[in-house]
Amino acid sequence: MGSSNLANLRIHHNADAYSNVFSHLSGGLPNLQSLSLETSYSNFDIRPPDMRPITLPQLRSLAIKARSMGEWADGFFRNVCMPNLRILTLDGVGIDPDESEWDSDSDSQEGILEALARLTDRDIMKISPSYRLELDELHFLNFSHNAGVVLVHRLYTQMATVKVLTLGPGALDRNAALVMGLLRLLPTHSGLADFPLPVLRTLILFDVPRNVVRRIVLQRMSVAGPLEELFFIERKRISVSQTIGNIKLRITISVL
Repeated sequence: MGSSNLANLRIHHNADAYSNVFSHLSGGLPNLQSLSLETSYSNFDIRPPDMRPITLPQLRSLAIKARSMGEWADGFFRNVCMPNLRILTLDGVGIDPDESEWDSDSDSQEGILEALARLTDRDIMKISPSYRLELDELHFLNFSHNAGVVLVHRLYTQMATVKVLTLGPGALDRNAALVMGLLRLLPTHSGLADFPLPVLRTLILFDVPRNVVRRIVLQRMSVAGPLEELFFIERKRISVSQTIGNIKLRITISVL
């Protein structure tokens, strides 16, 4: 499948069909500007060994929607060159009601953060500069993970061009590590050298503690300049249990 005039592409596959995703992109898509990858599969070899890496020279927006993206998304970034990518959306889809709330998927999501930290590191990417990411917007949705604050802080510090950040709903830890990574870890007089997302202007937050939001706003005012837009959505979660017949239900109510 290929078209020189195709500008927007959405690829959706289940576990049985997704192994050929790379072939969908290898047919020549020089004008592709927006790509959405949606899959329920968590582990496959995205590029056949006899196929060369591909380039999407005009791609500006990439959305990955998968419950377990760390393993294959890392392979995607290694094998697809996107020199003009500016908007990245990572959607963990949410909890499968048939599985536990915190499972191996969270470990997988950490893998994508490690991949992004590598792809935004100037020193590491010197040998492949066209693969280095310089994003304008980064959006996390339903993104539960086991990554520590240090890794997130490193990622944000390297992202010197990001102007818009979304920490959306659905994270099991209420975006704890992702939001704490916005704070400078240690007092320093080095200006913006180690400041996370130094040119951030729009911040969209769901379900993070109010005191952390206040710390972020005040710190940015004193070091990097004030935010131009802050959207803060706090939802109260009320959990109750109810038994109907022999089935025990856990009901969670979110109140805006």
